[in-house]
Amino acid sequence: MLISLHKQATTPPKIRAAIQASIEPAWKVAERYGISEQTVWKWRSRNNGMVERFNGRIEDVLQSHHFNSGEDLEQTLLRHVRLYNGQLPQSVLKGQTPIDALKDWQKQRPALFKKRPCNHVGCDK
Repeated sequence: MLISLHKQATTPPKIRAAIQASIEPAWKVAERYGISEQTVWKWRSRNNGMVERFNGRIEDVLQSHHFNSGEDLEQTLLRHVRLYNGQLPQSVLKGQTPIDALKDWQKQRPALFKKRPCNHVGCDK
């Protein structure tokens, strides 16, 4: 497969993916690929943009609402997760919701999935 990189690209997509998948310390990953730790942190943070955005929205909900009980808080958070995953398109996902993107990925690579993606909030088992 031929990969076309833009003029200023110095980190190939295969190494970017390895950086994002790695759980090793940044210095070790940098040493392995002959890159700087700053490059490792840059590519790791790009992978987490949606998580940071989601956490920011949850923080807004927590600061702007008064909850009468723990159950009230739990139900509000569950509603917010369902809304975020199923109804709010994300630009990083080319205008798709996270659930729609998962469904498309499952069609392309069904062997990677043990269960059918659906917008049910709660713990994965």
